[in-house]
Amino acid sequence: MTTKDKAEADALEQAMVQDGVNARVEEITPKPKRR
Repeated sequence: MTTKDKAEADALEQAMVQDGVNARVEEITPKPKRR
C-alpha cells in the first residue's frame, strides 16, 4: 500500500465519518424545512 493510497483511504474514511456526524446532528436537531 503506497503512501498515496493510504492518504486517499484516510480522506475517504474522514469523509464518511463527517457524513455520519452530520446525519446524527440533523437527527438530534431537526431543522424546520419551511420558512
